[in-house]
Amino acid sequence: MDRSESRRRFLTGSAAAVASTAVASTTADDSARAQPKLKPLAKKAREFAAGAKGGSDNTLTPPLAVRVFHKMGFGPARRELKSGVTADPVDPGLVFSNSFEPPPGGGGVGKFGDLGKDDVGYFMSLGSNDDERLENYVDEQLNPASIDDSDFDARMAPFEGLFESLDESRVTSFANRECDGDQNVYLRPYRDVRNMSFNRAVFSNKQLFELIVDFWHNHFNVFVRGNRDIEVGWSSWDRDVIRANAFGNFANMLEASGKHPVMLRYLDNYVNSAGGINENYARELFELHCLGAENYGGVERPFTGFELLPENPYVAINNFDMGNFANPSIQIAAQYYDDDVYEAAAGLTGWRYEQNGNSTPGQCDTGFFFVDLGEHDETGKSILSTASNIIPANTEPEREGELIMRVAAYHPGTATYIARKLCQRLISDNPPESIVQAAAAEFFAFRESPNQIRRTLRVILLSDAFKNTWGEKKKRPFEYVVSCMRAAGGNHILREEDSTDTTRRFHWEFDDTRQELFHWPTPDGYPDNREHWEGSTSLVQTWQAIDWMLDRDAGNSDRMMRVTEIVRENLNGDFTPRQLAEFWCSWIMGYTPSGGWVGNSIGYQDANTQLGGVAMQFMTQVDLPNPDNLPHFYLYDQTIPRLDVFEDDYPYYWRRRMIGMVDLILWSPTFIQR
Repeated sequence: MDRSESRRRFLTGSAAAVASTAVASTTADDSARAQPKLKPLAKKAREFAAGAKGGSDNTLTPPLAVRVFHKMGFGPARRELKSGVTADPVDPGLVFSNSFEPPPGGGGVGKFGDLGKDDVGYFMSLGSNDDERLENYVDEQLNPASIDDSDFDARMAPFEGLFESLDESRVTSFANRECDGDQNVYLRPYRDVRNMSFNRAVFSNKQLFELIVDFWHNHFNVFVRGNRDIEVGWSSWDRDVIRANAFGNFANMLEASGKHPVMLRYLDNYVNSAGGINENYARELFELHCLGAENYGGVERPFTGFELLPENPYVAINNFDMGNFANPSIQIAAQYYDDDVYEAAAGLTGWRYEQNGNSTPGQCDTGFFFVDLGEHDETGKSILSTASNIIPANTEPEREGELIMRVAAYHPGTATYIARKLCQRLISDNPPESIVQAAAAEFFAFRESPNQIRRTLRVILLSDAFKNTWGEKKKRPFEYVVSCMRAAGGNHILREEDSTDTTRRFHWEFDDTRQELFHWPTPDGYPDNREHWEGSTSLVQTWQAIDWMLDRDAGNSDRMMRVTEIVRENLNGDFTPRQLAEFWCSWIMGYTPSGGWVGNSIGYQDANTQLGGVAMQFMTQVDLPNPDNLPHFYLYDQTIPRLDVFEDDYPYYWRRRMIGMVDLILWSPTFIQR
């Protein structure tokens, strides 16, 4: 058989679905909030948020504690000021509660104890200097089972039973959902995972774990809406493939993904057969999952002159029988070629899963993996080697596929490729080669270890490159929206049975940001570079989603944020526009620069920072157009009666004005950085 004649088949039909956008309707609530026009002016706000006006804020570097929460998770959650603090924070060390020892006799609440509930303060309590704190926090986050997440558990407790598919076995999901024509039944696994992905990212203390779960979902990307078997199997895919291995062993995760019905269906390996080779999965195994395009040698491997590894990397493998690959005299290629893809595709023929078509009425199949022996290519294969038939003819079919995966996973090129992607996620789009190589060395040295990924992450997170790099990446929409919810009091559990329909509307708003979860149509996953997400369409739609969430801070059952409650709970007495601007800049950003965000300015023009000035200008409305011709201008230090701030009454509409200011702060280039 001339396998070189097979060609990669592109997935079709998905791009158009993802590219389509929903047409937003104007609700009665939208109309009500439009008068008076106190929301940020679109052009001014977007210019500022995009950094078009420059300004000193773009060079501000937050303290390490704040950087860590934004880079190792979804941003710090500010929860509590120290008692007696005024609305004018100038020293971050004096502002937020940072005592985390439980009271005498125990009785602490969550990881924080009873004496403090602030993420940045918690980080500061972990040691006497930043290096010590970082190491302690990294080690805690790399062991999620040891993290007290009782705060999250308590928040989820009232909704127990509303995420019915998350704990279903694969067999149960297929048996109960695959043949049901009701989309509320067969889409439930996907919807439950989507909702819980947000809930965990916003409310769980296991921030690094959730960030890395998102990383692996993109690395092993699957377009969820491509087939009902994918939708039905989504809870199992998330739980049994991604979450079960996120901090574990890469080869184990690769094998679990290759045998799962979600991947078998998405990349067509379920129809790959000796009589009709389909190379889709085999190509992505090399190009995206393992060695990466950076280790692609070309279409056809030459007989001589191609690069070989200095020594056979498979000789030392102990936990898997590598067969002929373990022979020290065998030469292994440093790169992969299309020839390797064709040979691997042949070795993976006959891989199947039990799907619908069961003849028993009302009964669907199990989704179990199996090999159809009649569809397997039994010839010998030559992969990543000069040796012919390094995988002998008539090798047991399941073992043959597993061997192909292990050979790819244990290759040093895979170590470099995965290390680079992790560094790009956690450090910058172009991380220093020194840290990439250090992480790759750890990944390769511990390729058989059950905590291989955990060890690799630790090398990256404790590096100088991680500690000292800031602002070279922008948050993608998922990170951006979640970090806004954590910073501004996100208060809604997304769930399928939501009588207020807030969950549905939230996804409607979020999906227009161009990062609808699990909806990237091609196998390469959502881009992880700053340039891709700087386009105006994605930014504008993300801002609109944030704007919509903040508009639900009205104390109603369908609210999304707690802006007014944060002020009510943390600040006493009456306020001034300057104090509210200073308070919210510090609360959202997680720190206060020297001299404060607003400082002792006499007006917005001479505020200590650009962000503080914009916030104060919006609160006073000085020098802003007044299309409603209302007397809503105010002096920067004029006292606002406390109760007025929580109302939305004529002529000042203070609650709406304060929420608009919070909107602007969240839209700032200072907040969107990673």
